[in-house]
Amino acid sequence: MTIQFQANLLLKGTIYCETGLHIGGTSEDIEIGGLENIVIRDPKTNLPFIPGSSLKGKMRTLLELSYKDSSENIINSGGDPCKCGKCIPCKIFGSSAPDNKTSTEDNNRQQGPTRLVVRDSFTTANDLETELKFENTINRITSKANPRNMERVPRGTEFKFEMIFSIYEDEDYSNFLKLLDSMKLLEDSYLGGSGTRGYGQIQFKDISILKRSVEYYTSNAEELKIGDFATLSDVPKDDELLAKIK
Repeated sequence: MTIQFQANLLLKGTIYCETGLHIGGTSEDIEIGGLENIVIRDPKTNLPFIPGSSLKGKMRTLLELSYKDSSENIINSGGDPCKCGKCIPCKIFGSSAPDNKTSTEDNNRQQGPTRLVVRDSFTTANDLETELKFENTINRITSKANPRNMERVPRGTEFKFEMIFSIYEDEDYSNFLKLLDSMKLLEDSYLGGSGTRGYGQIQFKDISILKRSVEYYTSNAEELKIGDFATLSDVPKDDELLAKIK
């Protein structure tokens, strides 16, 4: 099978925080009485950001759990990401080489590079004040409270996101639609930590889809705008979108 680059599909837009968001960072110096659970920050601006690894990892996990084969592989591996190289999540998000490769396994695996690149997402604000969320852990027997504080990006904060999905085979076009499914799954789940306690609800907004064919890079052809959409719900359904991006 011949693997040849055909096009890049660019997915751009805004991540809107519906609730407070906590993606943890590290602090070299923790003072007495200071914050222990800080958010990750851009070292250049000291503003919070969303690492591409956090966004990509959560979307992958949710999509893996929605497919039987990848879910079973996760269970059999003790919780590690699926790396079969054959299921749709692996074909979108990539997979490492198998531990014991055989010629049959290798032939059935997706060939070529990982299709999806997820950029770090930086806030649109020039200045952003985080909030402190104070919580208590209660001892079930003594009722003694163990207070703690969590730093959060406040509700209403926006981040710019960009994903690049590369097309090498015709199958990749239909898999791009599954990437959108993973984004929808994330909207009904959470990003970052403490999601079951109300943190990390997000929405993808102001979405643009662009197509840059190989000629865009080799002969100055223009990019093709697939469309602008207010939310994921406004993106055309499978057959209609597939016709547009092909």
